[in-house]
Amino acid sequence: MAWARQHDLRLILDLHTPIGGFWLDPTSDEVSFDIWSDPQLQQQNADLWRVIAARYKDEPAIAAYDLLNEPVTTDATGEQWKALSRQLVAAVRSEDQNHLLVVGGIYGVNGSYGTAGIDRHFLVDDKNVVYDFHFYEPIRYTHQYASWIEGPVQDGGRYPDPNVILPTGERVLLPQSRIATTFLPTGTSGWAAYDSGIVAIEDSNAVAAAPMLTAQGGMRGTARFDAVTVTEYGPDGTEIRQIVSDQLDSDAALDWHQWQFGGDAAAPPEFARETAGYQDNGSLSISNAADAEAIAGWSNDAHLFKVVPGNKYRIQGHMRGENITPSTGAAPRIGLLLDVYARSPGAAGNGFLERGKDYLAYQLAEHLQFGIDNNVPMSVMEFGLVRQAFEMEGKGGDQWVTDVLELLDDNGLSFAYWEYHGTQMGLYLSGTGLPGEPHTALQDTLTRGLR
Repeated sequence: MAWARQHDLRLILDLHTPIGGFWLDPTSDEVSFDIWSDPQLQQQNADLWRVIAARYKDEPAIAAYDLLNEPVTTDATGEQWKALSRQLVAAVRSEDQNHLLVVGGIYGVNGSYGTAGIDRHFLVDDKNVVYDFHFYEPIRYTHQYASWIEGPVQDGGRYPDPNVILPTGERVLLPQSRIATTFLPTGTSGWAAYDSGIVAIEDSNAVAAAPMLTAQGGMRGTARFDAVTVTEYGPDGTEIRQIVSDQLDSDAALDWHQWQFGGDAAAPPEFARETAGYQDNGSLSISNAADAEAIAGWSNDAHLFKVVPGNKYRIQGHMRGENITPSTGAAPRIGLLLDVYARSPGAAGNGFLERGKDYLAYQLAEHLQFGIDNNVPMSVMEFGLVRQAFEMEGKGGDQWVTDVLELLDDNGLSFAYWEYHGTQMGLYLSGTGLPGEPHTALQDTLTRGLR
């Protein structure tokens, strides 16, 4: 505090790791979500803020209190954070009416990051609040090679990249363009290769496709899937590139998500990430998808890719069956397929945006709509990028930072860069003690962008 006064700086006090809660690093042995189930721990955190507020209520060197960093709840709706936020706001205001509060949204539910299907932001009953969100889009790019990300260390590509497309609206399926392997037979069968052959996509409306692992038509038993590849060929059959090569080992399987389309939602199939597969330690399975009106499947949004009408595509993989029988009269249709999509009129970029500044603007606008709708200020108290995006050739880290800074300025947002010093994302590449090795490329980019 004395240092801040000496240099005429303002501090934001941030409760980065609460008492009884640690979810920032899913790979750590210290992971804990006890705060959400233990009222005593919730009270301890409220008491901590109350003591801080009492001590610093008249301190001009403090700009704000950031109540809790990136809350990830164990419920399905985020109500746990909404309830605790009210408790923390009340604790601060019982002692301090002077300082601004920073209230972040919901960063994850069910014990993991991600909030699909729920509103991330919510209001608290206080007038002196800025509503915060952190901006690391697209996460696969900004956090590539980060040690704290669950699953395998993966390359996240470059920025910008016109070959990487990201969905912005409901996907419009082109069922006549779907490409599928042969189906898994009934009965019990060992691991075998399945192949769609090389098939042209002729529909001029086709813009994107993604691999799926599906069971439909009604089945009992267990179907397992492994080692998926997708290859693109020119109109003359010359191979252009291998778009997907996913061995679906135990780490890679974490990136796939399960779903059911149609049928009776009250009678879901069984999904599992298996501990054994075709020549490795993982695979995905679907069991007892008995509803003949439903389609059960696995997919991975990171495998969405741009389609060139007239080019040819091929999906291959391995499957095996255990006691596969039809749940109705017809044989089930179990296989690997490429779903092909058209443009989505009315959605940003007609449903798909290339990885670039327009996509960043779209993601930013999704958050900012909350501030517009409720006439409240918003901030970005974290944005940042791994050092590899600067150090590896062609990654484009300087352009990503430049584009984000311009968008933050265009929208009049206050912000903070993550982080001052740290071995992977720091302005100085040191983890403890005094700042050491300067991250020169990042410093130069920020210097240009903040002029």
